[in-house]
Amino acid sequence: EMVVWLEELAGLEHGDFGREIFNACSGFTHHPSLEEAIRSDFKHYTVGTTLIGVGQVEVVGFDEFHCLKEDLRTALKRIRSEERLPLAGLMVTDIYSESTLFLVEGMNQIAHVMGYPQLEPHLYELKGVMSRKKQLIPHLLKVLTSL
Repeated sequence: EMVVWLEELAGLEHGDFGREIFNACSGFTHHPSLEEAIRSDFKHYTVGTTLIGVGQVEVVGFDEFHCLKEDLRTALKRIRSEERLPLAGLMVTDIYSESTLFLVEGMNQIAHVMGYPQLEPHLYELKGVMSRKKQLIPHLLKVLTSL
C-alpha cells in the first residue's frame, strides 16, 4: 500500500526509479575508460600453478554491454597481455535479471568444459550466477583443473 501511495505521490514507478538510480552509478559509463571499468573490481586467482584474473561489473540490463562488447574484449586482451595471464575474464552481472554474461580471453579450450551456454566465441551465459567468489570461481577452478 505504501509503495502505491508513494508512486502516486511522486508520479514515479518504483522499479523504473530504482533502475534509474542504480544506472547513475553503475555499469561502464561512470568509469573513465573500459579498461578502468574492468580493473575496478579485478581479482586474481590461482589454479594449480596458473594465475587467472576475473573482473566484475554490475549493470541493470545488458544493452550497454552489447554495444561495448568488442571494445571490452580488446581491453580484456590488453589486461591479459600486460599481466601475462593465460585467462582473463569479465563478469557482467545484471542485478535485475540475476544473470551474468561472462566474457573470456585466453584458454579457448575452456569452451569444451565450461558447462554453461556459449552464446558466441568468448561469451557465456551464466543464468543465476551473481557471485564471483561463491559461484563462478569455484566452478572455474574445477573446470580448469580438468584441462
